[in-house]
Amino acid sequence: MLHQFAAAISSSNRFVSQLNNPILLRPSPGLPLENGENEEHTMASSKLTLCGLEAYVQKPGDEKHIMLRIPKVADEPLEDVAFDAIRDKYPQILEDLMKNGPSDGFFLVKCWGNVDFEIGNLESMSYAVDSFYDSKYNFDISVSTKVCSFGTQVVEKVEIYSPVEEQKDGSIIYHFSLEGSPMCEYMVRFISELKKLVAHELMNSVLDNFTVLQIVTNKLTGETLMVCCFILEVSPDFDPTCRIYRIVQ
Repeated sequence: MLHQFAAAISSSNRFVSQLNNPILLRPSPGLPLENGENEEHTMASSKLTLCGLEAYVQKPGDEKHIMLRIPKVADEPLEDVAFDAIRDKYPQILEDLMKNGPSDGFFLVKCWGNVDFEIGNLESMSYAVDSFYDSKYNFDISVSTKVCSFGTQVVEKVEIYSPVEEQKDGSIIYHFSLEGSPMCEYMVRFISELKKLVAHELMNSVLDNFTVLQIVTNKLTGETLMVCCFILEVSPDFDPTCRIYRIVQ
């Protein structure tokens, strides 16, 4: 993993123009919503809605330290980002999925994470992700999370989840709770090595070549329900923030 860090830092200039792209600039936290909760501010396809995601680390007996957070309702309306702008950061499977659709199911999330915590003993700490989805349809979902370096998949984790039926505003909603999903060993080691760099500029040089691709499908049919591409950066503040975009051809 150390040689990947060195390569990432030495090649970071290749992506300077993308980092300075105004469409990926960090939002101001706490902006008021004008339209309330609507599709312009939510990460939703025709069959699945993301109701929130948090990646965190927790020491025994301590509160969770939230590293990444994606809210159900974004502060700002979703804008479009061209697939060509991120093509080389992800494996070929993303382009193949884009060709098959659904056209409303592809998202890019630029995350500014909070890594201001003490590492301690890795074996005693919990690195995990909580995520929640809603759907009008009753199916099991398969969640594939691919960690990518220089656009190539390094490791993949696949999880299967079943919904819980709930009543909401007189309608039946199927809710998925993916709580306490452990991060893979590669990701835990990556975070540990990243924090050794100390300087945010060096961390961001490494993260510029590191991405995550998450694909949610109908377990039974294989139908693609939602695809989320994560681009990561270290937050200059204590609060993790994000900006969500729709990926278009």
